[in-house]
Amino acid sequence: MSESALEGAIFFMMRTYLDSGLVTPEQANHVLQRLQERTKEYCSSRYHSGGAKFRAE
Repeated sequence: MSESALEGAIFFMMRTYLDSGLVTPEQANHVLQRLQERTKEYCSSRYHSGGAKFRAE
């Protein structure tokens, strides 16, 4: 999956939740921040454990 495809998928899901009123813009921003933190942690642990050979920037 390309980076732009992943971004599009995440944006589509977030927009769906926002448009339906299930989350506020503030909640959406908080979720995106947590997703970024969790992604960095995941990539770091995979890199250090000998899994995928990449590191979050």
